[in-house]
Amino acid sequence: MKVIWKFKIDPEGLCLVVPIGSHPLCIQPQGSVPHLWMLINEDRHVPKIERKLLVVGTGLHFHDAGTEYVGTWQDGWMVWHFFLETDSAAVVRMNQAKPEGV
Repeated sequence: MKVIWKFKIDPEGLCLVVPIGSHPLCIQPQGSVPHLWMLINEDRHVPKIERKLLVVGTGLHFHDAGTEYVGTWQDGWMVWHFFLETDSAAVVRMNQAKPEGV
């Protein structure tokens, strides 16, 4: 069964714990605060993974390897662009962070 989850975000970024295969839908303001909506598979047998949300201001340099573009949000004169770490990149990052022998 699928469901849509909402995550409140800020320019500092965010780590999301979601089932593998979750799909970002959009970034939109709710009131004056940006939120991310994601399509989630709620099957309890699907393992969860931590995926990082990267927030980049216009004109700033960044590395986008292992991310997918989610959307752009304008806050007055500030413009933020959001990139979500892919499942495969998150798995690689988590495996690299494990101590040897684990």
